[in-house]
Amino acid sequence: MRGVFLALLVTSLVMMGSISCSEDSEGLAKPARGIQVHTPELRIEPYSEVFVCTYTDVVTTDDMYVTLIEGRQSGGKTGHHVAVYRSSIKYDPTSHVCADFDMAAPWLMFVGGAGGGSGDVPAAVTRLPKDVAILVPRGSQIMLQSHYINPGSDAALQTDTVNLHTVDPTPALSSAAPWAINESSFQIQPGKTHRSEATCSAERTSSIITVLGHTHQWGVNFELWLTQQGEERLIYKQVGAGAQLQRDPPIMNFPVDAPLRVEKGDRFRMVCEFDNTTDHILQFPEEMCVTLMYHYPAEGFQICD
Repeated sequence: MRGVFLALLVTSLVMMGSISCSEDSEGLAKPARGIQVHTPELRIEPYSEVFVCTYTDVVTTDDMYVTLIEGRQSGGKTGHHVAVYRSSIKYDPTSHVCADFDMAAPWLMFVGGAGGGSGDVPAAVTRLPKDVAILVPRGSQIMLQSHYINPGSDAALQTDTVNLHTVDPTPALSSAAPWAINESSFQIQPGKTHRSEATCSAERTSSIITVLGHTHQWGVNFELWLTQQGEERLIYKQVGAGAQLQRDPPIMNFPVDAPLRVEKGDRFRMVCEFDNTTDHILQFPEEMCVTLMYHYPAEGFQICD
């Protein structure tokens, strides 16, 4: 359960960009086609880290095909990310500190991440290529999961806004979904370096369009390897990772006409190396080791943990 929670809170597939439309009260452009959802104003206490789940009053009346997810965390600099979920069971609109139930319920499905743009930072987005979309079925309630870290001595007031940009369905449209590889069993001793690995085998044939790695500030090397037909090759590497992989992970995008083709049984191997410069043991969730990808065709969120 801890691994499911971890994978879904990671800032997913962050690309900096903007859309030219009318602006809402938070300064984020409203989509010309699609929906915009908000959290209420939330108080983030000093010296705290918290995940807040907001069940919005938005319930889809038709199937939605989402090609762009765009988000901003306004009102302070405590935002780490905001992620979008859909629920097939309806809840009264409310915001509360996320519980394991919120992340593990089988009727809650991860849709995508909207990054953590705040203040003067451009809104962060998940952008899919032409003819690829994430399906949000009719009757889904939209839930936002917001991650905040407030290291300061003053409370912060925070409001999150997310746009879901949509297109009409066509025969050429393929359904995409996130795919995560998570390693959360590590314990890194004070003043020591550490290497963690995790593997993941493809359950079906699919095409990968985007790959990124995620650690926190003590990550010094991140690698993702792929074994196909008995040969292993490096497909993603970031040295001196640290804060960059926490806040602004480098993204590998494959061309729409030349995606990374993965056959059933192909195996990924993720490697994370850390340098614990603190005086205490580092473990999840203070430090993380995660790969996040988008692939298609897909049948919902996939995780190897």
